[in-house]
Amino acid sequence: MKIYFNNSTMIGILLVTASVIYIYAAMQLPGGANSLGPSFLPILVGCLLIICSVIFLINEQIENKKQASSGENESSPTIDKKHFLLVIYLIIYLLVLRHFGFLLTSIPLLFFINRLYGMKGMIKPLLVAVFLPIIIYFLFQSLLGVPLNLI
Repeated sequence: MKIYFNNSTMIGILLVTASVIYIYAAMQLPGGANSLGPSFLPILVGCLLIICSVIFLINEQIENKKQASSGENESSPTIDKKHFLLVIYLIIYLLVLRHFGFLLTSIPLLFFINRLYGMKGMIKPLLVAVFLPIIIYFLFQSLLGVPLNLI
């Protein structure tokens, strides 16, 4: 079986890798993989992401095989630098979230994402990056009763 490797395949592999890292981080939450505690939903989301990523990779291989057998010489899609940087930001976020807490990691992440996707200036992206995690933190803490690691 010939494996076709292009940019879409690389994205699929990155998604599977990020999913595994995400599930590992979710298992570090209280309750781990043994109960229906705070880690249950993140583990479920990570598993679903792995399933979707594998389906994406299989479909990509089928499409590439069809193109190769029909003789189509279609150039592979290019990876947008923004999307690649977003994946890198999210992986870094997942790796440092446990050590620095929700607020200290979410503020820089949102600031970089705002700037990456074209929010002009410095003040507006900074205000969004500061206030959105604070609002989310208090909504989870007070309305839902779900504790988030503050620091």
